[in-house]
Amino acid sequence: MLKALAAEPAKAGYSTVVLSGLVSAGEWIALAAAGLVPYYGYIEPQIGPQPLYFAVIALGASCAIIVFQSLRVYSTQALRHPLNAVLRLLGGWIMLFLAVFAVMFFLKADHALSRVWIAAWFALGGLFLAIIRIGLSRFVAKLAPRDGCRSASSIVCAASSESAARR
Repeated sequence: MLKALAAEPAKAGYSTVVLSGLVSAGEWIALAAAGLVPYYGYIEPQIGPQPLYFAVIALGASCAIIVFQSLRVYSTQALRHPLNAVLRLLGGWIMLFLAVFAVMFFLKADHALSRVWIAAWFALGGLFLAIIRIGLSRFVAKLAPRDGCRSASSIVCAASSESAARR
């Protein structure tokens, strides 16, 4: 049985490292877009171009990805089951904004950024993260093997099948 399993050609698969990297890059883009939408819709028409917002968006999205990485939301398990991952993502997003508010308060920089823009970025970012993760879980579920014995546990599955056949 093991020889037959070893003789099977390897099926093309997706690396979990590459998949998690693509997901984190996609989430960075989504968070940046969530900051740019209210910028172009509210800030630029009201007061004109403000380069500080671009720096804050890039820094905020980058810090969010670091926070998400520390929360382990890029594991295969987290990508397959969106409910826990979405709750951790939103918790990290909230904690990041609380930290930003604290820094703004202690630096007395609350006049530098629009509160309407911050609230819109916060809301859109949370919405985008939830939508991405729910859609992504459906995609990852389609990537998962159908028969359940195509991962690193193949030898264990094959050995247990062989021992069951001998009984």
